[in-house]
Amino acid sequence: MAVRINSQLQARALGKRLRAERKARALSLQKLGKITGVHHSQISRFEKGMAVTFSENLQKICNELAVGLPPAMVEERMPLGHRVEALLRASPDSEIAIDAFVTALERLVADSRL
Repeated sequence: MAVRINSQLQARALGKRLRAERKARALSLQKLGKITGVHHSQISRFEKGMAVTFSENLQKICNELAVGLPPAMVEERMPLGHRVEALLRASPDSEIAIDAFVTALERLVADSRL
């Protein structure tokens, strides 16, 4: 599901983060394109802040570069699974807390069915 990015300012801020992370990894636009299957010209447009939606291709780039998207940046929330994945990419140490939370919810649901 593609969701709209709230503002041009936020799109440019995301683009700067993508470019900085790509360069920190010493990846060219072409190399990142080959890795993700996204055309290098589209990656360039994302980096220039020209994205108006958080599309599947933009998600591929963010996933590869481990760049999370703040929920406030988009008009609709991403699906819960994508949000959890973004949290884990942004803070791998949060996995223990997320696992404990899910386990507690599972127990709560199981107890309520008794």
